[in-house]
Amino acid sequence: MAIRASVLRKTIILLLLVWLILLMILYLSSGKYRELGIEVLKTQLDKNLKTEIQIKREDIHFSIIKNFPNASVRLENILVKSVPGPDYSEFRFAGKDTLLFAEKADLVLDLWSLLTKKYVLKRINLEEGIINLLSDSRELVNYNVWKDSDPDDTLPDLVEYSIREIEFKNMNLNYLDTKIKLKCSGTIDKAEASGNFMDDDFRFHVRAVTSGNMVSYENRIIKHHKPLTSRFDIERAGDLYLLNDGVFETFGLPLELTLTYNIASTEYDIKCRIKSAA
Repeated sequence: MAIRASVLRKTIILLLLVWLILLMILYLSSGKYRELGIEVLKTQLDKNLKTEIQIKREDIHFSIIKNFPNASVRLENILVKSVPGPDYSEFRFAGKDTLLFAEKADLVLDLWSLLTKKYVLKRINLEEGIINLLSDSRELVNYNVWKDSDPDDTLPDLVEYSIREIEFKNMNLNYLDTKIKLKCSGTIDKAEASGNFMDDDFRFHVRAVTSGNMVSYENRIIKHHKPLTSRFDIERAGDLYLLNDGVFETFGLPLELTLTYNIASTEYDIKCRIKSAA
């Protein structure tokens, strides 16, 4: 029995030593992967985005340890500019040239994909910043950032977008639509979105806690400063955008909401009721 215990103890120690050596090798090699990751990131952004992203080289940090067995890229003070096209003179507030700013942005990658030089992006975390979503009177938006695919492009994509989860913490959100005179704003204290984000027809689930919520429509203003808890599904199917199974809770009252928007006819269908009440 004592011999078995001794063998087991030695085996555990050996496995721990192998594990520590592996971690050390990964840590020491992370400098090479950091430089390679920066070049891949720059190349893919220039290839796929219509807008400008501003970030300093020293604000890009690569780690294999933090999210092991995944790798992660920490971006600090990242600024994503609004895309050209909309009439920005219609928006009367500072910062309308900014689509997104975040003090911290973590991109979580499949670690094993680094060995094949085919980076698989799995999750995005954004903290401490602001998101501005703008739509002008011609329905041109500042967040149409992705370029259309070029049939003549023969260069392979080095990043595979397999995003299944996006997390927000302490992000201020502004939405302005000058055509229908709608303005919404608030602070996303914490939110998680999971599902399929990348296909033309998508579906994902959202859980969020927001505060400082305000809605303004045709000079009517509704303000709600208490925390608002919500969960709902967002889906696109062809010309239809749908908000399904929406539940919003505040002051202890759960409100059920469903919404359908047809982008071809610009028609809305909204249904809401207080849950468990006449």
